[in-house]
Amino acid sequence: MSTLLSSKNENLLNYINRFLEETRGLSLFEAFEWIFKAFENPIIISSNNYFLAPHSVLENPNTHILRGNNLYQLTELKFNKVNNHFMEHEMISLFKMDDIPEKGSNQIENIPLTKNDFAIFMRTWIALECLAYDKKLLSNRYSGKLPIIQYQMVKGQFSEAIIKIYSIINNYINGNTTLENKSFNVFIHNEIDDCMNTLINLTGGHGVLTETVSRKIYLSFVIKNLFVESE
Repeated sequence: MSTLLSSKNENLLNYINRFLEETRGLSLFEAFEWIFKAFENPIIISSNNYFLAPHSVLENPNTHILRGNNLYQLTELKFNKVNNHFMEHEMISLFKMDDIPEKGSNQIENIPLTKNDFAIFMRTWIALECLAYDKKLLSNRYSGKLPIIQYQMVKGQFSEAIIKIYSIINNYINGNTTLENKSFNVFIHNEIDDCMNTLINLTGGHGVLTETVSRKIYLSFVIKNLFVESE
């Protein structure tokens, strides 16, 4: 994806391009690692008192946590793991922070990656990965003499998912409204929700039961609940 031109600043555009290109085919926790390690020191994006992270990032003593415009060193914070069976399989954990200082060791005026950006990146990435998985899966499953993917109804569902993903990326990248606008943010995530529902139908509607896709879609909705402000 090399032509994501928009009104957003060039640094963010380059970041999006690199993220989508370099994380293609990676596991979910590797995509999380990529985002957090893209900065000079790993930065975990948090929302309220919660954050999601792979354990490998927490083991790095230089890791920081961004909460609002406050940047905390990991050692400044107390946090506890929230047990979640689904996420453990993807090597991602949910943590709740306690006793948060009023100010971090640093305050940032220009936040490099907002929690809204993070939610869009990860949920779009999950949709793309699930779409690729479904395509491969249904290309190798047959009904009669044809691969399931060749049936008109299935092709229609794939087209619907692809159009939704294109709409998400196009509106996010080229949109004149900033993500800080709640109405625009809700619109983007409603598009992702519609895409996820189509992917659920593709995965489970043709005799295919796969925990991998289910867990990824589950995590997509966890990210929405944690990081997206409702209107």
